[in-house]
Amino acid sequence: MEFAPINGITAWRPAKRADVWTAWDTDADRLWVATTDTRSWAAVDREHDRFTVRHHGPCRLWDEIESAYGW
Repeated sequence: MEFAPINGITAWRPAKRADVWTAWDTDADRLWVATTDTRSWAAVDREHDRFTVRHHGPCRLWDEIESAYGW
């Protein structure tokens, strides 16, 4: 798994001042999103055409991403 920062992080999380990282786990078909400051994470699992999101920590990261990108 390789970790990479999300592009445009300051555009969708300017007041939070946190680093957000992503990693794609090809073995599990899972996208990980995590912050470095608040220990929050989200995992998005793909199974065929369905997606399941799990959150942990004080920030609802996937909700923030969906809101920022208008998904």
